[in-house]
Amino acid sequence: MIKKTIKKLDIDFFYEKMDNGLEVFLVPLEFKKIYATFSTKYGGKHKSFLVDNKYVDVPAGMAHFLEHKMFEMESGEAPFEFFSKAGVDCNAYTSFDQTTYLFQGSRNFYDNLNYLLHYVQSPFLTDENVEKEKGIIEQEIKMCQDIPDYVLSEKSIEYSFREYPIRHGITGTVDSVNSITKESVMFCYNTFYHPSNMFLVVCGKFDPETVINMVKENQAQKNYSKKSEIVLAKYEESDEVMEEKIVIEKDVSIPKVGVNFKVNIKGLNISRFKIETYFNIFRMAKYGWYSDLTKTLHDRELIDHELFSSLVFDENYALLMVEYDTNNIDESVILIKEKTLVFDISAELFERKKKLILSSYLYSPEQVTQINNIIMNSIISYNKFDENFMEELEELNYEEFKEIFEKLNFSHTSTVIVKNK
Repeated sequence: MIKKTIKKLDIDFFYEKMDNGLEVFLVPLEFKKIYATFSTKYGGKHKSFLVDNKYVDVPAGMAHFLEHKMFEMESGEAPFEFFSKAGVDCNAYTSFDQTTYLFQGSRNFYDNLNYLLHYVQSPFLTDENVEKEKGIIEQEIKMCQDIPDYVLSEKSIEYSFREYPIRHGITGTVDSVNSITKESVMFCYNTFYHPSNMFLVVCGKFDPETVINMVKENQAQKNYSKKSEIVLAKYEESDEVMEEKIVIEKDVSIPKVGVNFKVNIKGLNISRFKIETYFNIFRMAKYGWYSDLTKTLHDRELIDHELFSSLVFDENYALLMVEYDTNNIDESVILIKEKTLVFDISAELFERKKKLILSSYLYSPEQVTQINNIIMNSIISYNKFDENFMEELEELNYEEFKEIFEKLNFSHTSTVIVKNK
């Protein structure tokens, strides 16, 4: 077990790779709360991959479907029941890039951690329970389609990308889910839930030696053959969006608008971590509550509330999404596009946003959860955790930021409008 220190935060962590390939990150902290996550590098966008020199394409929504099925045990006791009896919270979620199973709480920690590893590595699939799950997820999909904000974000991604499978969403469609079989679910489980494609992160108050020995003992009881590296399909994505404007009718009192900027970042010769952080600074400076753009929109009575901005990164592209409610669709869209195309962020504003990001790491009240998420997100995004990330944050500079954003092309946009029927 290797001991390292997260620089600037002065937090020690321990790392070890199991014989079966499972990576373990342990962060002992002086907080009674414990937060444990067990993740696979398998999410909604992983639809096509190489098997026996042939690409296999699986239905959209498969990773999310598999997450649901992991909560059904042959013993009949669902993991939610086990953790509830143990006095801790448990959950799971699927994103575009990962599926994560977790629990948080300090009671019965070692038993809970052992069980977390057990249930995620013990799939129980039958033709009957797979068919039953289709109906449950079909209802979930239909419920989500009745949530205007969900539809706005989903369609913003779908109509911005042409080829990337991220455009198919995480839950899939009713048709894609209904095409799933027990055999295809098990095939994806065996491919992506092998320990060599998974990692465990535990933060909180515990003894690292005790935990690592427990994990070793747990994994030694399971027989995993060596797995070849997973090769995902590559896609040639265009700078052009799929649709420049789409109007969707839903029951809303005020129209909802998403203005989406699709930006090619392939030529940037800096780390992905720096690219994503620079984009976050740009997003905060441009669309934050106190930004010039937000003030102008309010002064012209184009919006009543704030702008909500978010980012999605996939291979060579960044998708910057700006969402808001308005009764003045055309004027507000034109203004947001115009202001985004103009680089007007000062060095002073850049430094303020940079300090805000740094302070969020230094003074977080939820340090146990935050450190876990930092490690987890780093592994998913960059396939490694760099304990020097705070130093890289401090090295961010305005000159580089300005040079990058003056060159990037923000002219490829897709506008999604959700308005009343």
